[in-house]
This record gives sequence, C-alpha cells and structure tokens, in this order.
Amino acid sequence: MRTNIKIARQSIENADVPKAEEAVMRAISSLDRAVSKGVLHPNNGARRKSRLLARYHSLKNKS
Repeated sequence: MRTNIKIARQSIENADVPKAEEAVMRAISSLDRAVSKGVLHPNNGARRKSRLLARYHSLKNKS
C-alpha cells in the first residue's frame, strides 16, 4: 500500500500524466483493500484517497 502511494506521488511530481493515472488507480485499489481488511480505519483510507486525488487533479488541470 505505502509503496503504491509513493509511486503515485512520484509520478505526479514528475508530471507524467498517463503513468500518474495508472499509479493513482493502483494506490486507491490498495487503500480500499487495506480498509476492507481492517488495516486502516475507513476515514483514514478516505482521507488518503482524497489527498492523492487532489494532487492528481491539480496536475491534470495544469497540463
């Protein structure tokens, strides 16, 4: 989960939109899995997804 989030953040920082989109979707999927297994509290998972998507959308709007 943490690795997928890190890869998504790095691809967003590098302004690579296609790679960032794939990485963000993979990170969201892993966050959802962690929440369903009880590793993360549901609000924690939602907050992480929201912040990651906000970064992705700001990148997408710039390009």
